[in-house]
Amino acid sequence: MTLLAQALFEPLLPSSIERVLLVEQRAYVRPWSHLNFLDSLNAGYQAQMLVAGGSTLSFQQGCEAALSRRTENRLRQPDPCGF
Repeated sequence: MTLLAQALFEPLLPSSIERVLLVEQRAYVRPWSHLNFLDSLNAGYQAQMLVAGGSTLSFQQGCEAALSRRTENRLRQPDPCGF
């Protein structure tokens, strides 16, 4: 089974932030800190991680406001799946 076929979304929990930070630090020159993610979760933002084979491949975070939805995708580390 390929890594892509194993990929699943899991909720981002405070205990998972360190895994997401590894992706964040590879994707951005000015990455969010642990506290940024924790504050975001505590403020009610929903977040998910895309995981496969024990690795966090990507994550997304969004917040529902009164009539709009803002979603941020933060990909991306070197891609073991080739996509």
